[in-house]
Amino acid sequence: MDALLWGCFVAIALSDPERRARYREAVTPFVWCVLVALYVGCVAMRPPLAMAFEAVLIPLILAGTVLRPEMFIGRLLETRVFRWVGRLSYSLYLWQTPFMAPTVPSPLGSLQLFPLNVIGLIATAAASYYVIERPMIALGRRLSSDRAMVAVPMPLAASSEATLF
Repeated sequence: MDALLWGCFVAIALSDPERRARYREAVTPFVWCVLVALYVGCVAMRPPLAMAFEAVLIPLILAGTVLRPEMFIGRLLETRVFRWVGRLSYSLYLWQTPFMAPTVPSPLGSLQLFPLNVIGLIATAAASYYVIERPMIALGRRLSSDRAMVAVPMPLAASSEATLF
């Protein structure tokens, strides 16, 4: 839960334009790299309270990335490949368990072994995105725009027992 707390804390703290400007100045590319190195160190060496440090470092790294889009990492994340992965991110999240979680016996057989698991995950997520997710998003937009255009008159309640809806 502390990971959610620290993410919320950073978001609230940086909602103030003055603090956001100060953090942007402070997180130079060198400082950003130090934060990433600390994170990698926590993951690799597992010091005491590693997860607590990771929970603090992740939102700081993400905020630095967002506030400094001109850095290498920001430019990299704006490439076509990473933008496409970003569009697939929800589908990747939904489908990662069958391909990435090792189980014995493996229900997908060799599809759970690297690199077939990565290929299978990307193919399944892409199919899910283009065949299910995008059409559902389009339908939702169509339904919400249709609803916004149609005004449905609500009758006034005739009695004191009127409902709130």
